[in-house]
Amino acid sequence: MPVQIPPEFQVLAVGFVFASLFLGEIRSYYLRIWWWDIALHTSSGLLLGILGFLLIYVLNENELAGLIGKN
Repeated sequence: MPVQIPPEFQVLAVGFVFASLFLGEIRSYYLRIWWWDIALHTSSGLLLGILGFLLIYVLNENELAGLIGKN
């Protein structure tokens, strides 16, 4: 079952990884900016929520998804 991930979501995911790893750890934004961790936790919850909705949408659009487990 091929799944197409929207390019907008890919950009958001790469931006989150950049912000958390490069800016947060290497540039020490976690120490410099007190709200950096709060912002990243909020955005990760948003991204995971979008991912959940996309997964449900893809499964509802695919006719084979309802046949899995039924013989």
